[in-house]
Amino acid sequence: MKIKILILVSTLLFIIFSSPHLSLGRDKQEGIPLSQVPRNVISAAKESVSGIRLLDAKKIIKDDGNIVYMLDGALGQKGYEVMVDSEGQVIGGDFGKERKNELPISRVPGNILLAARNSMSGFKVLKVYTIEDMDGEMIYELEGAVGRNTYRIRISKDAEIVESGIIDKYIEHDEDLITLKRMKKQENENKK
Repeated sequence: MKIKILILVSTLLFIIFSSPHLSLGRDKQEGIPLSQVPRNVISAAKESVSGIRLLDAKKIIKDDGNIVYMLDGALGQKGYEVMVDSEGQVIGGDFGKERKNELPISRVPGNILLAARNSMSGFKVLKVYTIEDMDGEMIYELEGAVGRNTYRIRISKDAEIVESGIIDKYIEHDEDLITLKRMKKQENENKK
């Protein structure tokens, strides 16, 4: 009886893994130079986002054999991802992704740092980014820590809190923990 079940299971597994119609999501994806992307695909991406500057491409061979291209590009401060089939039809994408630019903490306006610290007692700034929101307004995104928890606070250029919340319950990134320890050491030295 055990042998019959083993043979049955083995046969089913063989059929599932060898049949092209019963694929388990084995799409093949590879980065390719823009020069290898068909012209009709490039044209479709540029028509879908007027003025886009294409940066890189991925070729995806679906399990059914169809080919799809994922093109990444930028326009102003926004990033775009356009998915185009081999016929030149736009079939999806992420239009208008936020683009983050890291900003040294020393270049963050004082009123922004003050707003962050006033919003959360003991908040230690670890990283700062500038982001252009969907309305074209600049937002400051500050990542920092209170104790062992890390938080993200988004602040408008007018120093108003737009959004805040916990990122990680515990700091797991050695780099962030080292930065936090350096900041505490600096504070202790400044008190002397």
